[in-house]
Amino acid sequence: MNPRDQIPAAGKHVLDHIGMFAPDMDAGSVAMGRLGFFMTPYTPQQHSLGPGQPFVPAGTGNRLAMFGLGYVEFLVPYADGSVADQLRAAMKRYVGLHLIALGTAYAENDHARLERDGFPTIPMVNLQRKVDTLDG
Repeated sequence: MNPRDQIPAAGKHVLDHIGMFAPDMDAGSVAMGRLGFFMTPYTPQQHSLGPGQPFVPAGTGNRLAMFGLGYVEFLVPYADGSVADQLRAAMKRYVGLHLIALGTAYAENDHARLERDGFPTIPMVNLQRKVDTLDG
């Protein structure tokens, strides 16, 4: 799979992934393994608190069940932080599916449009994680 396949042309949107919020990564990973899913290694996430700001720990980590295009993301909070607080608040309502991520070529514009059209959104979060690749 070419990662560029998940970035749609201007004006188009794709379902990128869904996210499950869980309190215990180990139990979720075992359950997914029993169902036959290959799970990526656990990785802590980082986020930027604003444009041009350095990346700092988000207090969350994830593992992914990968598909040809897209994936199911399993997120857990592991420390304090605004992103981890969002997960904990959502899990007070229920554990499970809380995130549907759409791929877009213009994230900021589409986020503003969704808000303008009355769709409930949360503030945009710029997340990243370090992973090992064949090229390092």
